[in-house]
Amino acid sequence: MLWLIVVSAAATTTVVMLFLLSLPADTRKVRDRLRRFVDQQGITPAEAALLEEARRRGQTEKSPARHLLRLVSRSLDSQAGAKKLQVQLERADILLKGSEFLVINALVAAALGIAGLAVTRGNPMAAAGGLLAGWILPRLQLQQRIAKRQKAFNAQLAEALTVMSNSLKAGYSFLQAMEMVSREMLPPISVEFGRALREVSLGVATESALEAMVRRIGSDDLDLVVTCVLIQRQVGGNLAEILDNISHTIRERIRIKGEIKTLTAQGRMSGLIISLLPFALAGLMFVLSPKYIGQLLANPLGRGMLAMGLVSEGIGIFFIRKITNVEV
Repeated sequence: MLWLIVVSAAATTTVVMLFLLSLPADTRKVRDRLRRFVDQQGITPAEAALLEEARRRGQTEKSPARHLLRLVSRSLDSQAGAKKLQVQLERADILLKGSEFLVINALVAAALGIAGLAVTRGNPMAAAGGLLAGWILPRLQLQQRIAKRQKAFNAQLAEALTVMSNSLKAGYSFLQAMEMVSREMLPPISVEFGRALREVSLGVATESALEAMVRRIGSDDLDLVVTCVLIQRQVGGNLAEILDNISHTIRERIRIKGEIKTLTAQGRMSGLIISLLPFALAGLMFVLSPKYIGQLLANPLGRGMLAMGLVSEGIGIFFIRKITNVEV
């Protein structure tokens, strides 16, 4: 059993490291590094971001593990699930294909399942739990990355609209205003606007490039902006004034969200404490009296009670999140 534990631990570590190496660095660290690069080389933030992306992509492409992963995942490229994951990976700025992520997800699930089987000496419930955890955890990490990048993009959007509005008032065209955003602002918004401009320069219609940017980001605020821009391009109007109004609306939404977050802080904290309390109490009982808590796990009635408790816990967490999550 010891060799199974060692092998499963090594496999899990290898797979997780491969996944983490494909992820971008922390947004704050990347931003600081780009600022230093801009100051030293005298180039625009968008150009520095493109160089940083090329450097990360080159490091990832040269990895032998990445080459092996590409060979294994090639048969999954046409799967619908892989295509959906590809969109999510682009939103998270992760340098992986959807099929590669599926392979990594399956390897992590298998490694954790083997680890649970080895640690518990053949308990199928532990293996099933390890498989489930290994399948869910990478996807939770992916969703966290997407939410973090969307939050950073939305935080920059109001300022970007102000830059575009001022550029239009100064006599620039819409594409020149977008270029101003890609030149003067930091990632992720500069990278996405720069990518849209490159698509337009390669012959893609401006409307299609803007709609593709909305699909990549998945931001409701950006969707509102692009919808207004497309309507203005069809019926006419003062685009600078429209962008100013949208910028004001977005700033007010951010302010109201902050106030709601403050007012619901007590409810969210209470929900967190109530959610963690049963697990903390079970862990304490397992340490103080393992035989006592072992009877709960050994008896079928006890396992049924645990299952019902977990279901009730999940329902309670769901309703608490619904109560404290106020849409603006």
